[in-house]
Amino acid sequence: MRHRLIRVGALAALAALAVVALAEFTELRGELAFARFYRLRRLAEKARNPDQLAAAVTHGSSEGNLVMLFGRGNADALWLVAGTSLRWASRQELDPILRLILVEKAARAAALSVRAAPSDYLNWVQLAHAFGSLGLAQQADLCLEQAQDLALPGEVVQLLRPEP
Repeated sequence: MRHRLIRVGALAALAALAVVALAEFTELRGELAFARFYRLRRLAEKARNPDQLAAAVTHGSSEGNLVMLFGRGNADALWLVAGTSLRWASRQELDPILRLILVEKAARAAALSVRAAPSDYLNWVQLAHAFGSLGLAQQADLCLEQAQDLALPGEVVQLLRPEP
């Protein structure tokens, strides 16, 4: 009987270890995707022609998707994915459909970064910027209000908008 209890305990410990390993593997996948995203971001900055830029941005965008899927708890990585996606979306030499996809990705990544670190006002500013890029001025204003509430006393939070 005692051996049976030891076996059951050992199996339970193995099952718990497997669950922890799976969780860590998922986090590792997110970190590796972020490392690839960061490398592709650097490649895009050094692109010598529109084709190189488009290739780096397209692959970087795919890695950004993996960061959002597997790195949901990494607010800093999500913040960088959002900001980089917005910067890439402003590149006129890229295909307009890709640019729209990048703006939508920026909004998703910014929303996930807010969810991961809701008390960081910079995440709220990034989300406001993404909403503004999508033409959602009311949502952008709400995010800016939240950012202002979280910012240090005396700090003014604003979003630069083009003149109409």
